[in-house]
Amino acid sequence: MVWFRDITLKEDYGNLGILGDLNEPLLARAIQEITGATGKRDFTVEHPIDIMTSSKMFDPFKDKMIDDTVYELHLSLD
Repeated sequence: MVWFRDITLKEDYGNLGILGDLNEPLLARAIQEITGATGKRDFTVEHPIDIMTSSKMFDPFKDKMIDDTVYELHLSLD
């Protein structure tokens, strides 16, 4: 049985690193988790970047209330 756990590490505005560089904080943390190697690396985030937007906000049903009640219509042409 394979068990995965979430790794929480926010992006640090003060240390964005270079994409693909082994010293880039997010990649270094992921490699540490995969290999199981523990080092004296400090992953303290001093200036966290908070998410301002999300792909979920472009959902057509975001903030919409849907009434799925089936109503019977009695129409007559009298």
